[in-house]
Amino acid sequence: MRRAVLLLMGISFLTGCVSGDAKEFIREQDVKDYIEEEIIRLGEEDYGLTLVPDTEEMKFGFQNGIPLRDENKVSVPVKVKGDPVFKFQAIVLLEDNSENKKEIQTIDVAGEYGKGLKDFGGFLLAELFKKKHEKVWKQIEGLESGIKVDQIEVLAKTSAYIEDPQEEESIVRNISEDYKEGEFSNIQKYEELMEKYLYEGNESLERGYLPEISISIEPSFNSTAQETFDKVVAFLQESDHLPKGEYSVSYYKSTNGGESLHELIFVE
Repeated sequence: MRRAVLLLMGISFLTGCVSGDAKEFIREQDVKDYIEEEIIRLGEEDYGLTLVPDTEEMKFGFQNGIPLRDENKVSVPVKVKGDPVFKFQAIVLLEDNSENKKEIQTIDVAGEYGKGLKDFGGFLLAELFKKKHEKVWKQIEGLESGIKVDQIEVLAKTSAYIEDPQEEESIVRNISEDYKEGEFSNIQKYEELMEKYLYEGNESLERGYLPEISISIEPSFNSTAQETFDKVVAFLQESDHLPKGEYSVSYYKSTNGGESLHELIFVE
């Protein structure tokens, strides 16, 4: 019992070390209003998007690598107005002024400190990719119970570094315009949008860039992990109807010494 109490106290210490001044600062209505206005302004001016921040739900973030609250980093839930809805956390960095009072240093919506609008194009392409090939994902998961298409990641041109700032701004603006016009919710625009915005890779890649599809397995009562794993791998290798992609099939069991299976299959 005493060890449990000490553990809880330790967790509380690690996750709750924020000064009263910092807490009071982000509770001030003027501060909330300023943060909201700035996030909206940045969305409109830099991306041509309507952002909807929720400053009532903003919280102090964590320091890098440890579960310790950072009183100079505040996360604000934000969503992009449109369809499909993209959600992320804007980061507000604070600092102490010459009077040891908190003030806002910068507000990041791009995603320099995590997920942000730099990931917006990739999110939109991934949603299109999922919808376009929905029958394939259902077919994979229907091979046997316990098979799941866990994650699909698609990179847009804006997901990678673009040397020319004008080129980057042009692509960002074009994505925003297509989004506001409802192009990304129209499956008929799939090929056109993929051709315009899909990341093509670089010279360091042995092959051109491919979307990444992660598949996990949990064996059913009627088969072993190896049998289920082999069934998925065989399907991926033999099917003529899969979209181009990098398919990762994985199984991991942590008990009884652990057991893992993994296969990477390229469909080009």
